[in-house]
Amino acid sequence: MSDLRIALVAEGVTDYEVIEAALKSVLAKPFTMRLLQPEATLGIMGAGWCGVLKWCQAAHQRHQLHHQKFGRSVAEG
Repeated sequence: MSDLRIALVAEGVTDYEVIEAALKSVLAKPFTMRLLQPEATLGIMGAGWCGVLKWCQAAHQRHQLHHQKFGRSVAEG
């Protein structure tokens, strides 16, 4: 069985480190965690709460476009 995969949207890199340490202390099985936001280069979204909000709004728009194109939500399969 493969490792648990976790995608994280956070205000900054320090959040990633703290959350990763917390998860390691409570999860018995190995996991891989990927930081989606902020982007490594602080791209167009930026960091902090404003960056998280922009990322969430962009993800929502992508989800709506997918729903319009395919007629169902990603969660519905």
